[in-house]
Amino acid sequence: MFRISKLNSRKSIAVCLMAALVIITVYLFLVRKPHTNSVIPSSSSLQTAVSPTQPTSNVSSDTAMGSDSNAKFPAPTQDTNATLLPPSGTFVSNHRPSLSGSAQQLEEQSVCSSTTGASCLIRFSQGSVTKALSSQVIGATGTAYWNWNIKDSGLTEGTWSVEAVATHDGQEKTTNDSIDLVILR
Repeated sequence: MFRISKLNSRKSIAVCLMAALVIITVYLFLVRKPHTNSVIPSSSSLQTAVSPTQPTSNVSSDTAMGSDSNAKFPAPTQDTNATLLPPSGTFVSNHRPSLSGSAQQLEEQSVCSSTTGASCLIRFSQGSVTKALSSQVIGATGTAYWNWNIKDSGLTEGTWSVEAVATHDGQEKTTNDSIDLVILR
């Protein structure tokens, strides 16, 4: 008798654990949001800073990928009452590139996270010279990505300060990278 009740107890525990696993799996499936901006646009997207009225040809976002891209990557919904989050992320993937390095060593990736629907740009300053990656709209996952090359960027040897600027519905927030971009010869 003792063996049967012990066996039934183990079966009950196993059934309860299986039921809990199924419930957790269903919950995660229903709550999980799809990653709609997981494609990282690649282009030479560094440009000299321009006034807001000047059109830019290098503006890219997770929705500006072609005529049929809107079906695959719907535009993020913009909440005009949203509070703008300060930009964060890896603004420069390699803070010490060398102009004499290999092509792979000159490749950079920049990441900006902020409020969905906000625009973000990464700006580089050296003395009176300012350059910027083209502005991108933050996608549904809260992140924008750039892939770019140091040699193609127009950035020269020396120390560049790096900052990300996010704007949304008349709000603007800026975050300075704590590490300067130092381009070596």
